[in-house]
Amino acid sequence: MRSKAGVRQAPPRVVDRRRFLKALGLGALGLGASATIRTVDAANPAPIGRVLLWLTDHGTVPENFFMNLGFSGSATQVASLTGVAASDYSPILAPLAPYAAKLNVIENIGRPAEIDYERRGGEGDRHTFGQTMVLTCVDAVTSSDIMGGAASIDQVIGNASTGAGRWAARVYGRNHFKGYSFTGSGRPTPLVSDPESAFDDIMGLYVPPAGGEPDAGPPMPTRADLVRSARASVLDFAADEFDFVAPRLGADDRRKLEEHRQLVRDLELNFQGSGTGGTGGTQPSAACDPETYTTDGADLDRFGRLASLAFSCDMTRVVLILGRLGNGDFDMPSGMNFHQDIAHEADKDATAAAVMTDFNTAYARHFASLLQHMDGISDGSGTLLDNTITTWLTELATGPHDLHNVPYVLAGSGGGHLKTGQYIKYGTPNSVEGGWDRYDIGPSNANLYVTLMQYMGMADDTFGATDIQGMSIRGPLAELLA
Repeated sequence: MRSKAGVRQAPPRVVDRRRFLKALGLGALGLGASATIRTVDAANPAPIGRVLLWLTDHGTVPENFFMNLGFSGSATQVASLTGVAASDYSPILAPLAPYAAKLNVIENIGRPAEIDYERRGGEGDRHTFGQTMVLTCVDAVTSSDIMGGAASIDQVIGNASTGAGRWAARVYGRNHFKGYSFTGSGRPTPLVSDPESAFDDIMGLYVPPAGGEPDAGPPMPTRADLVRSARASVLDFAADEFDFVAPRLGADDRRKLEEHRQLVRDLELNFQGSGTGGTGGTQPSAACDPETYTTDGADLDRFGRLASLAFSCDMTRVVLILGRLGNGDFDMPSGMNFHQDIAHEADKDATAAAVMTDFNTAYARHFASLLQHMDGISDGSGTLLDNTITTWLTELATGPHDLHNVPYVLAGSGGGHLKTGQYIKYGTPNSVEGGWDRYDIGPSNANLYVTLMQYMGMADDTFGATDIQGMSIRGPLAELLA
């Protein structure tokens, strides 16, 4: 029983049949009052817009990330990736070669709002204000701590795409040091830092408050107790619904239903064998030590699978995953500090550059695993990967904290909204004065966010600051548009 305002309440039903069926993305299904199936003509329905932001820490090694495709001159140039041999990929991007036809790799995007913020004496260093500004594109604010000064792009798009029975957006993972996602100025977005807790939330399991009430009878079961008791009923329900619905479906819809059931089963078996206790919460996590790399690499893959499940259920259309590598994902020399000895030195020390390259290549392998998983899920006339725009973005451009020429990799066309199979090297006509130097940059990261907003049906042509030292920041990245 649940307590609220002194009233003992029963937990909600774990799953509702109507929602279960609607959640499967089977547009041809409907339920009448008698719970029988009727068929609706849904030939070639328009793909649902979805955005997955996959954000990693520290930055990269430019010479080992970007590719040499024979560009010359200073103008914006676009090359095809589909004819590039796997052996010609950069060391970091090599794991993504199998998905060349579905990628956009981008050079020379800058972060002018952050560069200008530093010039004006904004509080914090590039890690702290960089993390709080990368998804907001406006000045950070300070109360008791430095935070984002507006709603972040994941929340803005999520709020525009929400609907009955659908979350605005979900944030999975752990902050690298400061928060990235904000529901408004100075308001961090609650995140789910434990994959098993995220699975429970998606499956609709009851989450009780901690503890009980004085003199209210026996203490309530712990969350882990309720999860254990409820999980079997959730999976049994899914199996029962499959048996009820499948005989009434055509071959294509039956295949989709089976794929969805397999997604749930695979995740459940994965968690049963993990030995995790599901102790993570849905409150913002405490600041994490950026030097700490424990055992979260497997969690990174799980969060990707959870995002795929949430998308295939249409429980949300926007997910932000904050990546963190696990112990053993890359070779870290003993006795060295990753932040000071590796990241900061990667532009001038060969050992540091090699470790940073291995660090980024590990992330690329996890990103490739995510793309493989999404590409194996059918979605309309394509795959979940085809009908989503999945974006790998980084906290900083490089380990030494640069904010210009930040790397971006986009996967999927969003159901044909974007061109794919491209490598884009933008020209750098914009000169922006920073706190320590002047930087020549291409378009702003805000232009990329406008591209995503318009893909999701929003009419906006700006996001965040619109003018930085005379640099007008409006419109989408035209080179991406189909």
